[in-house]
Amino acid sequence: ADLVAQICDLGQRFDLRVVAVGVETEDQLLQLAKLGCSDVQGYLLAPPVPLKDFHQVLGNKRQSAHNH
Repeated sequence: ADLVAQICDLGQRFDLRVVAVGVETEDQLLQLAKLGCSDVQGYLLAPPVPLKDFHQVLGNKRQSAHNH
């Protein structure tokens, strides 16, 4: 946790986005938010999909973003 906090702090100091990968639980997501992580990705937010389905998933995400 200390190392992640230091990396997030450096990112903020240098106006960089810090991306945590492999987030699988709500606890991990909450801890990363507390530590100042700006972006996350992982199974919790978007499970892997077969390549043939990727464009459909991406299209749905874009459509959802435009509707909100």
